[in-house]
Amino acid sequence: MNPEKLQPTPESAETSREEATAFEAFGKRGQRPGDQEKKEPQIESEQAISLAREVEEAFARNDFNAALDKLRELQRTTSPEGVVESEHHEQLLKEFERQVATLSKREYAKAAKMKPDEFARLFGPLKEHIREIAQRAKETKEKEGHIPFIIVIKNDVIGGEKAMPLIELEGKKGYTDMSADAIKGCKPYEVKLPEGKAYLAIDIETGKTTLGKTPDEAIKQIKKDNRSALTVEEAVALITHHPEILKDHYVWASGSRHGADKVAYLWLYEGEPRLHWLSSDYSDAEWGSASCGSRVGP
Repeated sequence: MNPEKLQPTPESAETSREEATAFEAFGKRGQRPGDQEKKEPQIESEQAISLAREVEEAFARNDFNAALDKLRELQRTTSPEGVVESEHHEQLLKEFERQVATLSKREYAKAAKMKPDEFARLFGPLKEHIREIAQRAKETKEKEGHIPFIIVIKNDVIGGEKAMPLIELEGKKGYTDMSADAIKGCKPYEVKLPEGKAYLAIDIETGKTTLGKTPDEAIKQIKKDNRSALTVEEAVALITHHPEILKDHYVWASGSRHGADKVAYLWLYEGEPRLHWLSSDYSDAEWGSASCGSRVGP
């Protein structure tokens, strides 16, 4: 090994002095071995402890670049903002796993004619986006009543006619009188979908802001707000993961159209979640068009 490579550059040495205080601060607040006085509450974070040890190890072997990278990561983890971000990330991860469990419990793999392990592999790449979603929510401040994300299975993997009976609300199964061809004929309307068999629709507004508006009217407001109306498969996914929404209001899937003017919607009939369609110029005070802020694929 070349000894010269172990010597810090002037730039890295100066940065090291500037950021060393972060390590010292952690020594006072965290759980480093040998700390005798605990003047502040310990940071109960295995990640932070592990990072602190990695910083020490990097300094011990004179790998200053690695040490500085870990110091920066440690700062993000132990700062108040970082703790909040980490907690929110954990919450979203739990929600992601809940949705995956819902899809698995509803036997989507069987309905999609896929092996369970093949079906499960659809979700791995999507999970990688959760941290980014948590960070974006922190920066934009999640709006009250919005849902951070939903996992969407594309219609060509499992059609709405198969997905609806897998929805359950208070012991009652979902239903649709629309044929497979009719549902497949509901094409994205002014909407671009991600590649892949499954994706995430992010920052969901469930339709309360467009109650009483026709789908045609709602689309104009949604576009003005720089958002995108949900498609049929997205609306079905929304009610799959959050069926209780229908107890509050019914949901237009205004991001899809069948022909020139037919729009699908989800509603309750004698307590059963149902998928049907009507003309795009119809309105009702209890019906609204759900929308999302963005979409991301695998």
